[in-house]
Amino acid sequence: MAIFQNIFLYWMTSVMQNRNYIFLILVSFIGLLSACGDLEQSIKNRESIADEMKARELKFITDDQLLKWSDHKGQEITRITQKMLNRATLKLQGEDSTQQSQDFLTQEIAYLDTLIKSPVLKIEKYSFDTSKDKLSKVEQAFLVRYQNGEMNLPVQSAFLEGDSILVYTSPIILGGKPEGMWSIHFQRKNLVLQLDMKELNKVLNQ
Repeated sequence: MAIFQNIFLYWMTSVMQNRNYIFLILVSFIGLLSACGDLEQSIKNRESIADEMKARELKFITDDQLLKWSDHKGQEITRITQKMLNRATLKLQGEDSTQQSQDFLTQEIAYLDTLIKSPVLKIEKYSFDTSKDKLSKVEQAFLVRYQNGEMNLPVQSAFLEGDSILVYTSPIILGGKPEGMWSIHFQRKNLVLQLDMKELNKVLNQ
C-alpha cells in the first residue's frame, strides 16, 4: 500500500513541477486553433470581397453588351452543333443518298445534350416550315429573316420571357444553303455570372 502511495505522490509532484509547461502547451494549442479560425475567416472574407467586386463590375453591363455576349457564346456553340450536324448528315447520306438536305433536320444529333449545361437551357434546330406554335415571336422573326437570305445580322440574340432568358439564333447551313435555324436559350443570370469582361471587350472591339 505504501508503494502505491509513494507512486501517487511522485506523480503529483511531477505534475505540479511541470504545470507551467502544460499551461504553455495548452495556451499554444488554443492560439493555434484561434489562428486557424482567423485564417479561415480571412479566406472567407477575401472570397466575399471578390464576389462583391465581381457583382459591382457586372452591374455596369448594358443590355446591348449582354446581347453581344450572348451572340459570342452562341457562335461558339453553333460552330460545334453545325459540325455535329454535318457529320451526322454525311453518315446518313452514305446510307440513303435519296434524302434531301432539309430531311436531315429531323434527325437526332449524337452528344448534343452534352452542350446543354449552365448557362444553356436548351438547344433546338428548326426547319423553315416549323409551325409557329413551336416558336416564340422573337424566334419567328429571326426564322423569317434567315429564310429570306439575311445571313449576317448585326445582332442574333434577343430577350425572352420578361428578360430572364436570352435566345441566340443562327441559320443552319446544309448543302451550302440555309435550311433552318439554330435556337439556343440562355438563362440570363448564369450568363451574366460567367461573363468575362476582358473577353467581352475583345468582342466589342472586333
